[in-house]
Amino acid sequence: LPGIFSVYENQTQGLLLYLRDAIENPKGNGVVETFWFGYYCIPVGAEHSEPRAYPFTENRVAWALNWTVKKYQADPMQVYSVGQSMGGMGSTQFSWRHPELFAAVYPRLTRFHQTSMPSVAPDLPHPISTRGWNKPAPMWDGKTDYFKDKMCSPKYALEHHEDLPFYGCCAGRQDWVETWQHTIDMVKALTASHHGFAFSWNNFGHDSSGAKAIEQITKYYPASKFARNRSFPAFGNSSIDQNMGNGDKADGDLVGGINLGFDWKDVVDEEDKWSAKISNELCKAEMTVDVTPRWCQKFKTREGEKLKWTNSAGGEGQVTADQWGVVTVERVRIKAGEATTLI
Repeated sequence: LPGIFSVYENQTQGLLLYLRDAIENPKGNGVVETFWFGYYCIPVGAEHSEPRAYPFTENRVAWALNWTVKKYQADPMQVYSVGQSMGGMGSTQFSWRHPELFAAVYPRLTRFHQTSMPSVAPDLPHPISTRGWNKPAPMWDGKTDYFKDKMCSPKYALEHHEDLPFYGCCAGRQDWVETWQHTIDMVKALTASHHGFAFSWNNFGHDSSGAKAIEQITKYYPASKFARNRSFPAFGNSSIDQNMGNGDKADGDLVGGINLGFDWKDVVDEEDKWSAKISNELCKAEMTVDVTPRWCQKFKTREGEKLKWTNSAGGEGQVTADQWGVVTVERVRIKAGEATTLI
């Protein structure tokens, strides 16, 4: 089915690709919003008799993106995804399932647990939903559950330990689209799997005021800092993170962020050495943070491999690569106004 997209040139010699996630309903009664994935159907010629979830929109977006990169000779290593509300959910799910396409993703006011999907099958409710439909929604393989396995972002982050696009997200505490507890779950999952991410929030809702929290993300983590062929340090458990609270919208810091203030430069990514000079603008005295090398091009580690580390703040020790070959140095010290070189 046909799709509509537009390409614009922005003021920084970049391209902006705009797409729509709606399709004309085959039943002829308007358009179907596909939540940036696809729809539930029985394709013509399919061997299965029950409806399944097919990634029509996802495939179409991937085609449009690849066409744009080739047509305008854009750098395929520096492609980024943005979106707000349903677009934030779509940019999250799509970018994570296609790390071969995106270097970073910046969702605003997004939903982390997708709970519905459009259907073009005449005998199914529209849209199908985990809240109103008591059966699983299988993907096209007939096994994977669309809601539980593919559209739950915290679960996806916990189960995928490979390099994913950097994730810079914001939310408003009073947002009605997603519970604050789900937001906390997302931050915990990203931290536990040592993914590169930063998060910011304010005390507004699902509107332009809530979306302004993204300014803290783009200030410290502009898209230009990320490319798929360039390593960067992922941060976690920063000692100067604000308090997200216990899940109640009124508990914890009403305005704050996770992994804010960091900068890095002089990254060395060699077969037998990785290093970076790390600082934090918000550090007032001394702080600590866990550091994980990500998107390494040459520095590859194996499960159980032991590596020595040192830093210019006086620390040294040994770290063991986890079962996924990921290496994390915990509690790296950073002093106010100074950069720490971690090797």
